[in-house]
Amino acid sequence: MTAHPHCKYNLNFTLVLKTKDNKSFFNEAMLSRVKEIIQRLSSENDIELTGFDGHENHIKLNLLMHPNLTPSKFINSLKTVTSRYLRKEFPIQQSQFYYKERVIWDRGYCLVTSGDFGQTIDAYLANEI
Repeated sequence: MTAHPHCKYNLNFTLVLKTKDNKSFFNEAMLSRVKEIIQRLSSENDIELTGFDGHENHIKLNLLMHPNLTPSKFINSLKTVTSRYLRKEFPIQQSQFYYKERVIWDRGYCLVTSGDFGQTIDAYLANEI
């Protein structure tokens, strides 16, 4: 449970981003760089990156967000910024991946809440937190 002056929260999300057309794209160096970028963006937005799992065609993130944040805005920013850096820093991989558009990420994403929120709410209501 994270506390701020006027609220206590435990907003854990799992975010999955797929590559365009679910193509294999990432290598180890690219995944390492994506993780660095996401850690920086998360820190700048008062988000805690609690987990990162990268594969050739998708990444899975575990995030702890403040209630004032809008997840969709952060996700769109994350996709834009990571794409920009990857296009700049890995041009050879980009040329092998693109066929028409210079797009890395699929338009959609999967965002689900995670955690044992039932017990957390009960503990909060019982003033144990």
